[in-house]
Amino acid sequence: MNTAEKRNPALVELILVILFFALSAMILVQVFVKAHVLSEESRSRTLGMVLAEDLLEQWKENGKDADAFAALVQDNSDDGETVDNGGTGNRRRGADISDRMRGEYGTG
Repeated sequence: MNTAEKRNPALVELILVILFFALSAMILVQVFVKAHVLSEESRSRTLGMVLAEDLLEQWKENGKDADAFAALVQDNSDDGETVDNGGTGNRRRGADISDRMRGEYGTG
């Protein structure tokens, strides 16, 4: 008997099924990672829009004074900076905006 006749067809089929599931798993992982990245980008864009709207509303309240607007932009430009939120501990500014969005718009 040669080696071609000794192969078990069930073993070959099992190997092919394992390869198929491994390939499917790789594709699904890539899809979920891409969805996560898009979700984070969308969240960042939304938080940026809320911050821009807030700055614009504050600018309108201050009588559209250019110096006051420059001060507002300077105050809000340190997004990564930690600030004290009244006894709740130090948190990032973005977290404060995110909390405001949840309260006002019912988003999560």
